[in-house]
Amino acid sequence: MTNQNLEKKLRNVKIENGEITALEFMPAKTPDPFMGIKFAAVPDICRVSVKLRPSPVSDIKFDLCLPTKEWNGNFLGMGSGGPAGRIDPIALINGTSRGYATLILIWEVLLTPTNWLANGNGG
Repeated sequence: MTNQNLEKKLRNVKIENGEITALEFMPAKTPDPFMGIKFAAVPDICRVSVKLRPSPVSDIKFDLCLPTKEWNGNFLGMGSGGPAGRIDPIALINGTSRGYATLILIWEVLLTPTNWLANGNGG
């Protein structure tokens, strides 16, 4: 499948209470070392950024990196260690360099005293 066909298919995906916020094709490369850590080469990928809002107090984001040529047929899903509020690029590099379709999920709950109490906290 060409990048143009993949982009067209992805742009037509309907996501209930959500949207694709960015779609980027990235050529294969070897990332620069970070803090002395050397990385394996990352294949050609399509990076899809998605935002979900299933409730008024949720803000769920994820990046899905799809190898466009060298996919190993497997999926690797990871979290960000709780409501960390960011996508970890090193984790994306580690998954995609091994040929996985890689997803990293972050979530943020917009806490207010009302929804904190409504979720059974504080009394």
